[in-house]
Amino acid sequence: LTLVLAPTIHGRSFDQQSEQKILDIIENISIRLPKIEPTEQQIPKNLNQRDNLVHLNLPDAAVTLDVHHTGPVSYFSSTLSDIPEGYDITNGTYVGWCTDLDHTIQSNHPYPSTLYNSYNTTLPSHLQHQNWSMVNYIINNKQGSDWWQVQYALYYILDFGDQGLNTDGWAMVTNASTYGTDFTPGLGEVIAVIVDAGQNIQRTIIELAIPEFTLTVQIVGDGSVDIEPYQSTYLYDSIVNLTAIPDIGWSFDAWSGDVTGSSNPGSIVMDGDKSVTATFSEDLYTLLITVVGNGSVVKLPDQSSYVYGTVVSLTANADLGWSFDAWSGDVTGSSNPGSIVMDGDKSVTATFSEDQYILNISIVGTGNVNLDPQQSYYTYGTIVTLTAAPCPWWHFSHWSGDLTGSNNPETLFIDSDKYVTAHFEIDEYTLTINIDGNGSVMKDPDQTTYLAGTLVNLTAIADEGWQFIEWSGDITGTTNPTFIVMSSNATVTARFGNEFTLNITIEGQGTVIKDPDQPTYLFGTTVELTAIPESGWKFSTWQGDITGSTNPEQLLIDGNMMVTAVFEESPDTTPPLIEITSPENAIYILAQRILPFKLPLIFLGVKIAVNASDNDSGIGRVELYIDDELISTDTEAPFEYNWKSSESMQIRHTIKATAYDNAGNEASDEIDVMRWRFHPVLIAFFLFVAAVMYRFGG
Repeated sequence: LTLVLAPTIHGRSFDQQSEQKILDIIENISIRLPKIEPTEQQIPKNLNQRDNLVHLNLPDAAVTLDVHHTGPVSYFSSTLSDIPEGYDITNGTYVGWCTDLDHTIQSNHPYPSTLYNSYNTTLPSHLQHQNWSMVNYIINNKQGSDWWQVQYALYYILDFGDQGLNTDGWAMVTNASTYGTDFTPGLGEVIAVIVDAGQNIQRTIIELAIPEFTLTVQIVGDGSVDIEPYQSTYLYDSIVNLTAIPDIGWSFDAWSGDVTGSSNPGSIVMDGDKSVTATFSEDLYTLLITVVGNGSVVKLPDQSSYVYGTVVSLTANADLGWSFDAWSGDVTGSSNPGSIVMDGDKSVTATFSEDQYILNISIVGTGNVNLDPQQSYYTYGTIVTLTAAPCPWWHFSHWSGDLTGSNNPETLFIDSDKYVTAHFEIDEYTLTINIDGNGSVMKDPDQTTYLAGTLVNLTAIADEGWQFIEWSGDITGTTNPTFIVMSSNATVTARFGNEFTLNITIEGQGTVIKDPDQPTYLFGTTVELTAIPESGWKFSTWQGDITGSTNPEQLLIDGNMMVTAVFEESPDTTPPLIEITSPENAIYILAQRILPFKLPLIFLGVKIAVNASDNDSGIGRVELYIDDELISTDTEAPFEYNWKSSESMQIRHTIKATAYDNAGNEASDEIDVMRWRFHPVLIAFFLFVAAVMYRFGG
């Protein structure tokens, strides 16, 4: 069923009641009409991928609209004029459609009109209720060749009911309802521009081919630009992202033209044909050379900066006493020269190590060499002091090798590995023999000089009537023959004479007193020997060069003598009896007793007498002490001692006597005495004072 109703297009109008009835009929009919599914070709490509509305650059001022009615299809022609230059729409004739059944518009009549983008979000209120997305869908997806069906489909979508839709018309309505709600046209399509001549004038739309703009990108330098999206043309207000991609060795500098600045990526809004230039500059890279140690690096070519791909040769030159070790950083290894390709900023470290030299010491002979400093290795310029230290019996002779001469110590400058030999020679020593007395010495071997370490045997030979006494000097003792090891110049004296030794040995427990007590004795000397037993022992007999039991005993020295004193254990444990009998408690002048006194008072001297006895083993000896100083030893009675004047100024003294029996037991007695040293004229005065004191008990 097709109803052709176009009263508005022809400028005629139904009354409102008739119009409403027709619209109700169309609505009821449309409900019962089958829906026609669009074919695949009718579905716009990437329909669901369009996220942005189409933007148009339309004039803000009113333009002039004329609709034509010159033929069967002139209803669909609209002419615009008075459009300034520079907009997406120009003066001319466009395909037009009616969108309003409530008002009329005269054909071939100019109307001042305002142009609106059908996707303008700020449409006047009387235009906002229309579904312009579906309108745009229909004009971009027409079916059939009957333009009236397109008009009817638009009417239906704009809520004017079925004005005479056929199969093609319904297909357009169905597809618009299904796919057109969010439709936006793309490149190669058209957009509905609303021509609004006022609220009381029938509204029309015209089909405007969507304006397309070109983007020209130019390159200065080496690089490229990634364009997203990449298209031959772009819609108005499309945003195109531009990413500058420099070639290797180049860097992006800046945009120029319709994009400026150095932001990368950049973007441009396509509100016209655009031209953009991306400028790239060749990269300049720095080469930082760091030196560890002492040395330098030569760059070839030697520049402050390098372009990409430049090959730089690096030669490490070590200072004196240093060696190149290795490269590190952006060059590794130890090849010298090395090289580096400049494909970025580079940092290279040349490491030099101080040369280490050995000092090899060889020894000829016996000795050592001390080094200062003592090290396993030495660096260039080190001064080493060498001191040759010969072992005993050797001496340093000279240096050879990298050191010559005989100076010791000597210094050596280290500038390479050094080899030095120290020569030592064995010492030669003299042996001087001196004779004291009458005799000679035989040397074996008999030489003028001896190598160090030589053993020389020495034999002392006494002349007739003489005998060898001892060695002195570098050999001591009495061993004959003897020897000497030559470790230095030596002097030995062989003493001969008629002096003899007396060797005393003890059997048992006791001692022997020699008088005189000497290490040697001249021929013919008489020595008194007194055997003194320890406690619990008694002297028994002499053996050796004297015999018998006489004690003390006399020995005549006529050669080297040996005597043994034999002591036996004794049951005698009783100490002897001892008493000091003189001086008594009296005054003594010049050893004469003058008169009694409270204690012994001695002027100038006195005789000390002791009684000592022992019934068992007998008295061995009596010792007298004055103030703990031994002044006399007697071995037989009478036990007396004349105490004469002395230089001591001390007045009070203690006399002590100790008796030892032959079994080693002892006993003592002691007295205190006063001793005065005055001029004889004063003695009478003291005698008078002493007599008075004694008489009256003072």
